[in-house]
Amino acid sequence: HQHVQARIKKEFVGKDPGADSLAAYNVILRESNNEIKKAEKVLESSEENDVRVIISHLLCIILLNKRARHIEGLSAVGFLTNRDAHHYLEEIERALDHLRRCSSASHGEMSQEDKNDSLRRFVASFDSSVPANDGSLFREE
Repeated sequence: HQHVQARIKKEFVGKDPGADSLAAYNVILRESNNEIKKAEKVLESSEENDVRVIISHLLCIILLNKRARHIEGLSAVGFLTNRDAHHYLEEIERALDHLRRCSSASHGEMSQEDKNDSLRRFVASFDSSVPANDGSLFREE
């Protein structure tokens, strides 16, 4: 909310504002501050573990949405085919659906082998000359 408030202030107040613009800005600011207070009350009354789950899932949602926008951008400039972009966007949508239903506090960390396999598949999807199961491409550390 604070980030959006700053952007709205720049839009409404940054230019020579009329009375209507200032009134609209003040209404938006008041409503936004009320939402912040409500959120703070919910966080204060929630279990610490629940807050961690919420924050973790929100972070994941933000990162997945950023990834989706990046993939759309790659597709728009021709670095990814529409088919490949569609495939990745479907994977992201499945992950977002999972997050919307998930209440788990811990999802574990991928093993190094799983990380390498995932990276190999990702690289191979862009370059068919790279074998997806070639272990010599990546070193275990």
